[in-house]
Amino acid sequence: MNFKSYKYRKLNGFEENFVCSVLSDINSIIKKWHGIFPNIKFVKVKQHLFDSPSELPVANDAHRAELAADVEIIANLRQPHQQLGNRTVDNAVLEGYCGIVYHFASSWFKSDINGITKNDIMQELYLKIWEIMYRWNSDRGSLSTFIWKSVQNRIYTVLNTQGRPLGHLRTTGLLLMAKFDKLRKAMPNSDTSEIIDSMDLTAKKKQHLLDILASVKLNSQMQNSGQNSDSYGDDYSVLGNIPKKTENDELTQKIYVKDILDKSNLTLNERKLIDASMEPYHGWQTDMASKIVSEKTGKKYTKMRITQILQKAREKVANTIEQQRAVENGV
Repeated sequence: MNFKSYKYRKLNGFEENFVCSVLSDINSIIKKWHGIFPNIKFVKVKQHLFDSPSELPVANDAHRAELAADVEIIANLRQPHQQLGNRTVDNAVLEGYCGIVYHFASSWFKSDINGITKNDIMQELYLKIWEIMYRWNSDRGSLSTFIWKSVQNRIYTVLNTQGRPLGHLRTTGLLLMAKFDKLRKAMPNSDTSEIIDSMDLTAKKKQHLLDILASVKLNSQMQNSGQNSDSYGDDYSVLGNIPKKTENDELTQKIYVKDILDKSNLTLNERKLIDASMEPYHGWQTDMASKIVSEKTGKKYTKMRITQILQKAREKVANTIEQQRAVENGV
């Protein structure tokens, strides 16, 4: 899917009603078969109905005939429609709501974030709309609101995986953290209080930022590691930021970090990404995406996939740290 091929074309009232009717009809069919095969994920059922119906484990002739009829209905509904200017429903939705994608991408990605570009996120958001459009039905409210919320949540997920665990921050919190990050990198020799003072915030926003940073610290610090309280590195770079006082301290640090990573049951690619994230540089994720290949397919990963793998690796490391804490505390 190439998002650049989609140009904004607002749906008029008739077109939007037609689109909603088609999406609702297809959603009903997918839900029916998902109910028949509850152990298969909704998205997989949809994929089989669209592209590979023979892979659904239908057990009797009656179901096979019903499946064939439903597959034909879906295929007809997904054809270009004169009511939509000879466009498919997929294209009509992507063109009709690309303004939402542009709004979020332009608002949050004025510059690259950890190697993720505005074009990357626009592609991701278009894919998100395509993935969720057939989950919509009238019970979920208006189609536009459903798409808006889905795209918004995807943006928050991407932003919250680009650096540190930020919980469920929304606009104000994310903007404060973005500004803090920018100044932190521009003022490498300044401590946290100096950076915050330079931001010229109101008392309320200053307290909000301090609360966020406190939460970040609690989520990321390693108990008794002696790490710098003013270090808020990207991903697990905090593991590499323990102050080095002597050669013995440095060796102890390396042994501790290696022990944590060895116990985290990381895959080869997860370990490579964690190692790289401890010494990040501008565009490091883009660089890693060009070097790392899937252990299953042998193909290179996209930058978004790199982000997902890194997030999973971070969760494994966090769990290992918690287990280590429990052992040290005799829990």
